[in-house]
Amino acid sequence: MRPARRSNIRLKSDELTCLRWSAEGKSMNAIAIIENTTYANVCFFLRNAKSALGASTLPQATALAKEFGLI
Repeated sequence: MRPARRSNIRLKSDELTCLRWSAEGKSMNAIAIIENTTYANVCFFLRNAKSALGASTLPQATALAKEFGLI
Protein backbone atom coordinates (compact mmCIF):
# COMPACT_ATOMS: atom_id res chain seq x y z
CA MET A 1 0.00 0.00 0.00
CA ARG A 2 1.40 3.38 -1.00
CA PRO A 3 1.37 6.16 1.59
CA ALA A 4 -0.80 9.16 0.87
CA ARG A 5 1.03 12.08 -0.66
CA ARG A 6 2.02 14.43 2.15
CA SER A 7 2.02 18.02 0.95
CA ASN A 8 3.08 19.39 4.34
CA ILE A 9 6.63 17.98 4.02
CA ARG A 10 9.16 20.75 3.50
CA LEU A 11 12.78 19.84 2.98
CA LYS A 12 15.63 22.25 2.38
CA SER A 13 17.79 21.86 -0.71
CA ASP A 14 20.76 20.53 1.30
CA GLU A 15 18.54 17.89 2.89
CA LEU A 16 17.19 16.82 -0.50
CA THR A 17 20.67 16.72 -2.00
CA CYS A 18 21.95 14.47 0.79
CA LEU A 19 18.88 12.22 0.47
CA ARG A 20 19.45 11.91 -3.28
CA TRP A 21 23.07 10.86 -2.76
CA SER A 22 22.04 8.44 -0.04
CA ALA A 23 19.45 6.91 -2.36
CA GLU A 24 22.29 6.37 -4.85
CA GLY A 25 24.12 4.35 -2.20
CA LYS A 26 26.69 6.95 -1.14
CA SER A 27 27.93 6.91 2.45
CA MET A 28 27.78 10.00 4.62
CA ASN A 29 31.55 10.40 4.30
CA ALA A 30 31.29 10.19 0.50
CA ILE A 31 28.44 12.72 0.45
CA ALA A 32 30.53 15.12 2.53
CA ILE A 33 33.40 14.86 0.04
CA ILE A 34 31.16 15.15 -3.03
CA GLU A 35 29.31 18.18 -1.64
CA ASN A 36 32.46 19.77 -0.20
CA THR A 37 31.05 19.96 3.30
CA THR A 38 31.69 18.25 6.62
CA TYR A 39 30.50 14.88 7.81
CA ALA A 40 28.74 16.69 10.67
CA ASN A 41 26.78 18.82 8.19
CA VAL A 42 25.68 15.75 6.25
CA CYS A 43 24.55 14.10 9.50
CA PHE A 44 22.65 17.26 10.41
CA PHE A 45 20.91 17.49 7.01
CA LEU A 46 19.95 13.81 7.00
CA ARG A 47 18.75 13.91 10.62
CA ASN A 48 16.50 16.86 9.76
CA ALA A 49 15.24 15.10 6.63
CA LYS A 50 14.42 11.94 8.61
CA SER A 51 12.53 14.00 11.15
CA ALA A 52 10.55 15.89 8.50
CA LEU A 53 9.60 12.63 6.79
CA GLY A 54 8.73 10.87 10.05
CA ALA A 55 11.34 8.19 9.38
CA SER A 56 13.46 6.43 11.97
CA THR A 57 16.18 5.19 9.61
CA LEU A 58 17.98 6.59 6.60
CA PRO A 59 16.80 3.81 4.24
CA GLN A 60 13.23 4.49 5.36
CA ALA A 61 13.70 8.23 4.76
CA THR A 62 15.02 7.71 1.23
CA ALA A 63 12.18 5.30 0.45
CA LEU A 64 9.58 7.77 1.72
CA ALA A 65 11.18 10.66 -0.16
CA LYS A 66 10.97 8.60 -3.36
CA GLU A 67 7.37 7.59 -2.71
CA PHE A 68 6.39 11.19 -2.03
CA GLY A 69 8.13 12.31 -5.22
CA LEU A 70 10.64 14.50 -3.40
CA ILE A 71 13.70 12.83 -4.93
